[in-house]
Amino acid sequence: MGVVNDSHLPMSYHNYVKGLKDVIMKFNTSFSEDRAWALAKAGIILSLSEEKAINDQERDTTKSGFTGTKCP
Repeated sequence: MGVVNDSHLPMSYHNYVKGLKDVIMKFNTSFSEDRAWALAKAGIILSLSEEKAINDQERDTTKSGFTGTKCP
């Protein structure tokens, strides 16, 4: 899991993670911005407990609360 390092935030967070969030939202327009941020940050920057729960919901669509698109 990633570690928050303030000296890396301008480069990694604002460029890379924001880019991932934008791509996620374009791919699945049903995602809220908060949900897209949680998925983009997973494994790169330490996630808040709420973000971990969101990521878990989207990885396992048998759990209630997911808003993504299931593959056929």
